[in-house]
Amino acid sequence: MSISTLIAISHTRYVVVVATAVLLLLGLAVTLSSRSLYYGYSEPGILPGNEINRTTIPGLTFPQKIWQTGPPRDRLDPSLAALMSTWESLNPGHQYTFLDDDAAMQYVTDRFSEYHPNLVALYTDLDDVILRADLLRLLCMWADGGVYSDIDTECLVPIDRWIPAEYVEATSLVIGIVADLPENPVENRRSEIVQWTFLSKPSAKYTVKLVEHVVANLHNYAEEKNISIGEIGKTMSVGDVMRITGPVGVTWALYDTLRYHLRAPFEWYNVTGLREPKLVDDVLFMPINAFGSNQQHSHSGEAGYGPIFLKHHFSGSWHQNKNG
Repeated sequence: MSISTLIAISHTRYVVVVATAVLLLLGLAVTLSSRSLYYGYSEPGILPGNEINRTTIPGLTFPQKIWQTGPPRDRLDPSLAALMSTWESLNPGHQYTFLDDDAAMQYVTDRFSEYHPNLVALYTDLDDVILRADLLRLLCMWADGGVYSDIDTECLVPIDRWIPAEYVEATSLVIGIVADLPENPVENRRSEIVQWTFLSKPSAKYTVKLVEHVVANLHNYAEEKNISIGEIGKTMSVGDVMRITGPVGVTWALYDTLRYHLRAPFEWYNVTGLREPKLVDDVLFMPINAFGSNQQHSHSGEAGYGPIFLKHHFSGSWHQNKNG
């Protein structure tokens, strides 16, 4: 075999190797870009090819909708009914929706059965009022957007005055701080976000991921305990609820997802001591006073830590139904 032939063969092999490498890199790039077109975060993933998220595109402003959930109105304590009325009276331009147990089940069925029957099945099997309520608020914000607030909150300032105008278009999720404790020796409890009140545009990418994380947490807990979804509520302590569907779990999920999208570290120290709103990607973090003024820590109620928009009255009755 001549030298020229050997050179030709070597050249051909080199071209093949390089071409193969280029194709692999292109394939990887396409894969990564296709992931980022949806939510940019791969685990856990219960919502592939989601038609709701393709057709419901967030607008430039937040939907003028208010959502609250609880027992039937005729079973509500009069003091709670009075607090609920503040949301309607101060926000006459907003559509107000109250979902009791039956209405909530109908809502979940109507909004998710076509594309996410497994999600409807999970909600149906989840025979625990607190766990359902934690999941339901996220589902409402995902599908329709607006404001969610617990029924033991009192609206003090009209919603339209909450978000500074310069942030409205760039923001898809508005979160308050409930715990800002840099000296707390428990690393993951130095910061927690408010779960009793938040705002979202429909299909906001971070809201979708919060749903995914909570759903995954529920399935993982059931698997670890070797029980059904319907039995979860009977075994969970208050701490379990906080970590699985409550503010601790939601905080971890949000911070994890922010780290992914930012491709950078994100921890409590990124949002500690806020005195004005801070936009991180399209999540707007509000200072402690916005939603968490009625507390005894974290500079709550102090001047200089933002305006007060609502008061949380901490009925906390759900704790009585759980182990310590």
